[in-house]
Amino acid sequence: MKRPRFIFFLCLALAALSGARPLLSESGQTTGPWRQLAAPEKAGWSLEKLAEARDFAEKIGSDAVMAVQDGRVVAAWGDVSRRFELYSARKSLVSSLAGIAIANGTLDTGRTLAELGIDDAPPLLEGEKQAKVIDLLRSRSGIYHPAAKETADMKTNRPARGSAKPGATWLYNNWDFNVVGVILEKAAGKRLFEEFERHIAAPLGMEDFRAKDGYEQFERSLSRYPAHAFRMSARDLARFGWMFARLGTWDGLQIVPRDWVAESTRVHSEVRPGTGYGLMWWVYPRGGLPAYQALDPHDKYAASGNYGQLVLVIPGAQFVLVHLAASDDGRGVAGRDIWKLADMILAARTGPADPAAQTKPLEPVLFPNAAPVPPEWAEISLEIEALRAFVGTYEIKPDQTVVITLSGDRLTAAATGFPEIDLFPDSPTSFFAKAAPVRVKFERDGAGRVTGLVLSYRGQDLAARRKI
Repeated sequence: MKRPRFIFFLCLALAALSGARPLLSESGQTTGPWRQLAAPEKAGWSLEKLAEARDFAEKIGSDAVMAVQDGRVVAAWGDVSRRFELYSARKSLVSSLAGIAIANGTLDTGRTLAELGIDDAPPLLEGEKQAKVIDLLRSRSGIYHPAAKETADMKTNRPARGSAKPGATWLYNNWDFNVVGVILEKAAGKRLFEEFERHIAAPLGMEDFRAKDGYEQFERSLSRYPAHAFRMSARDLARFGWMFARLGTWDGLQIVPRDWVAESTRVHSEVRPGTGYGLMWWVYPRGGLPAYQALDPHDKYAASGNYGQLVLVIPGAQFVLVHLAASDDGRGVAGRDIWKLADMILAARTGPADPAAQTKPLEPVLFPNAAPVPPEWAEISLEIEALRAFVGTYEIKPDQTVVITLSGDRLTAAATGFPEIDLFPDSPTSFFAKAAPVRVKFERDGAGRVTGLVLSYRGQDLAARRKI
């Protein structure tokens, strides 16, 4: 009875030894590196319309675009292997970990913050402590506490503390999202990024993601809880999106519980006509976006972030689109342009997919106006005493300073007019930031005393002399 299964795995082994790679498993999952359609026109796609979409992506400043349908790559444009900052698209990744933790019995969404011992500085109000984990996942906690990684609009539009009861009102609220990440870390006893690597990246065969690519972005003057920021590539995000399109499965394994996929991507709160919010996913029911004729007939949901970061999933069409922009280089794409691009790509589908269509290894078409790939810094460890030597105030000019402080085992820098940013050493005297393209090099005199620093940001070097 076991012989057919043995023969199946023997064939896979022989294929690997011969240099061939399996394309799709019987369940429609990619079992190796992505494969793209060798001739999209033979699989129901218009080459002319795809070319128009690629030209539009180049025009709007896209840096990486991947479109996947039925487990095969229809289009791959730009640097699909570069790790980009995801901004708020990170929240849907965190939501998937919540679903896994619930299934594992390590997370109870009915527990209150008071029961979990969650407080903040400034302290939570007694009423706020009655918010449940499910309220945070829905962004309905009623906790309007300042938070890390908030946009200017979030700060401006934040209601007064205590003005809403937990669960009563939806508000897109970074405090909720940040604390969900912290609760998951406490439940697992590990960093969130390590859990993502273990439970999602590894089973999906992600090619570029590493736990070290994630980082906690603090703004300690606002809250004790960080935002868990992710950097990921388009080809890895496409795997995440395709796994959700397949109801949480990959190669026959249930990665994210099927029930959680359905629950987290349905409308829990209506945000505006045509747009709802689930459990850290944006949800767009069919018929709500008439301006996009190819997209509108489908139910869809998305992980969406600032500057044009998007993972769009359309389960009914077995279609996933990933769009990323190089925000580190000051680039970004407007949301309406990304939706137009998604509509153009889906409109290029002219007929049913041919399961027998030939594929080839992934061959992205690079954009001629691509942003330069930034250097990759290798983080090292320094003793606390070594870090303490850099603490002080450094003057660029009389009204502009850089304040270096020590928070735990990490240096932070706060330049005049900017929030604090954590620094990571790559040598005994030089540091880099993960949250922005910033480098800080400290200078010493002949006696070894730290006398100044040079702060580099997007090609500009600012020298500062130590005052304190």
